[in-house]
Amino acid sequence: MTKSTTHAVPIEVIDVFNRSMQEESDRARVLLAVMWMDHFLTCRLNNDFGKGDRDARKRLFGPTGPFSSFAAKIDIAFCGGWISPDLHHDMHLLRRIRNDCAHSLDFPGLNDDELSERISQLRTPGRQYFDWGNLKAAATADGAVIIYSGDRPEEATEDLDFTIPGRLGFQMAIPIVLAVLISELEVPLIVDEKGNQMIARLPEHMREAQQEDGP
Repeated sequence: MTKSTTHAVPIEVIDVFNRSMQEESDRARVLLAVMWMDHFLTCRLNNDFGKGDRDARKRLFGPTGPFSSFAAKIDIAFCGGWISPDLHHDMHLLRRIRNDCAHSLDFPGLNDDELSERISQLRTPGRQYFDWGNLKAAATADGAVIIYSGDRPEEATEDLDFTIPGRLGFQMAIPIVLAVLISELEVPLIVDEKGNQMIARLPEHMREAQQEDGP
């Protein structure tokens, strides 16, 4: 039996990831988001299934093994009690968007009406943004547009049909989804050149899942 190695990720990765959500094309944003989520899932799986021997691990993580696909990793993490129902739902939703993005020559971009609607169905961002998925818009008497949640502003004179544009929604949502994933998986983050590690913890207001049912 070989000694297991703890798989950790440099904390700088988070800043690099957040910049990519602002700078890259829509297609690249989707592919990079899912790539990093897959990477953190793989780190947790390696940390929990890192014993045994090389051949056994190769069968688990190899192209035909039970840990080979992103979908399988999501379900393993959920059934293992590592991630919440909200995160399980959101990662499968993002997986399907990734598949559409990767397999389409004419990917319409995140501002496509259908993709905007699907992004609004993400649940995890509701831990940070009140009324996520139910943002509203109204016009004022002087022609300004107010985007709001909760009670209608007093200065609003006309309700408007509104769905937050998919690109903006994606840029707002994905850092929250990744932060919750890192925290729930308890993947160590390397914080300095000496290799010291920490486990990321969410702020108190973000720790409770918003939904208790499955996808």
